[in-house]
Amino acid sequence: MSRSIEGKVALVTGAASGMGQATAELFAEQGAKVALTDVSIEAQEQVVERITSAGFVARGWQLDVMAPSQIEARVAEIAEHFGGLDILVNNAGGL
Repeated sequence: MSRSIEGKVALVTGAASGMGQATAELFAEQGAKVALTDVSIEAQEQVVERITSAGFVARGWQLDVMAPSQIEARVAEIAEHFGGLDILVNNAGGL
């Protein structure tokens, strides 16, 4: 059984900074296709640019995890874009 994430699709919430950003970058470096979500689209776009300019696959979507009505539709959109979803890192937090 392989533990490689190469070619897998990983969704990382709260990916515009901190642990979410580090996780998204690490997954990309390991060969995963990374879907980044965050409430801050501007900060997220900077992370996507860093990942893709290094030659890895990443795309960002705006998502406020405190708005449950957005979650199911956004996850479906991400899965459709990448042809599935293999890994979820639910890093986003809210008060």
